[in-house]
Amino acid sequence: NEPDLKMPPTATIGGADGPVKMARALISAFDAMLDAEKEMGVTGPLINFTATFSYAICMACSRFKSNPALGQMAVLDDAMRNPAQYGYTPKNDITDAYNKRWTHSFNTQNPATDLQHQFLDDYNVAFPNTPVYIGEYHRAKASQVQDLSTILAVANRNVLFVGICFFEFTVSYYKTGTETEFGAFGYGSTKVASMDYFGMKLDVPCLEPVYEGFASSMPEEIAKVYGGVVDSSLICGPGTGSTTAADRTSTSQASTSRFLEPTATTAEGATTSPSSGGATTTEQSDDVDTGVKSSAPRSTQGPVFDLPMSSASGRLCLSVAVLLMAVGFEL
Repeated sequence: NEPDLKMPPTATIGGADGPVKMARALISAFDAMLDAEKEMGVTGPLINFTATFSYAICMACSRFKSNPALGQMAVLDDAMRNPAQYGYTPKNDITDAYNKRWTHSFNTQNPATDLQHQFLDDYNVAFPNTPVYIGEYHRAKASQVQDLSTILAVANRNVLFVGICFFEFTVSYYKTGTETEFGAFGYGSTKVASMDYFGMKLDVPCLEPVYEGFASSMPEEIAKVYGGVVDSSLICGPGTGSTTAADRTSTSQASTSRFLEPTATTAEGATTSPSSGGATTTEQSDDVDTGVKSSAPRSTQGPVFDLPMSSASGRLCLSVAVLLMAVGFEL
């Protein structure tokens, strides 16, 4: 997740060697995943891979010095096609695998109205055969009904843009400042279950909807855009932090458990979107997201594996599209 800010941290703002080091690390990781597939004898529909970049402008990149995320993607594209120029000799045909099994992705909290002119117009020309999606999307403190409706309309107009993962499912309490503004649910004060975590018994709290200054909660606004509803009888009472602005009557543990049970089930397999009838599956890395996808182009048959694995918080992306069709595989 956001390797352009980590491998090295100065990849977008330092010298010309920064993007080269970043790209070499990514193509090496991609090559290793292809090796792992061979060793495990993976067959059948194969997953797509992605490396989710930030929405930073890469001043150190040779192309797209005024477009967010595109410079990083262009460097990676060149490295996939010319690995020797980046000091790497692959064991597998990474160029062929890249052409057939790659999906570009990036994170942004920019408003939906920015995406077409800042990114998609040039992306559609530069990468006419490679789909792209937003791995973490949320315009904080905005009307989600308005912004999500707009971004999904943008996806419908751009065949390569297969959609978004809404960021994020629960508030990241371990973060600080504006980083705590993205969760759709906060943690309530009622314990609904307990779980064993490597010998430690941990409490599972109920979930409290977060409000962003509008009459409807964030989950209610998201559900409205997706064509669903939030069953308030399955939500717990007041949350434990300032991220929740409404005081609701606590429900029974049984009711909240009924809410959590189907949520957990989606982490194991597919379900159906109430608005589109599409297959909904999960992409797990390490930030918790919920989201939808629009129809995917021809090269997106299979789920996406985020490469390299992201750091910190555990992402659960519930995404509607052929892009993330559920298949069984081992690594």
